[in-house]
Amino acid sequence: REGRDRILDFQPGRDRLSFETAEGLGDLRLRRRKGDTEIEIDGTRLRLEEVGRRALEEDDFLFG
Repeated sequence: REGRDRILDFQPGRDRLSFETAEGLGDLRLRRRKGDTEIEIDGTRLRLEEVGRRALEEDDFLFG
């Protein structure tokens, strides 16, 4: 679907996601979806397969 992507092999603490239009974690909407984490920003959704929301920390993201 347009505006939705999946990442199958993200490893918290090792990999990082970069969001150029976000200033910080507060600009992202993170939701748990059946054992996955869905991240939404600017109408785009990204799903981290088999990554729980609580496994993610601010260091897993790059902003601006």
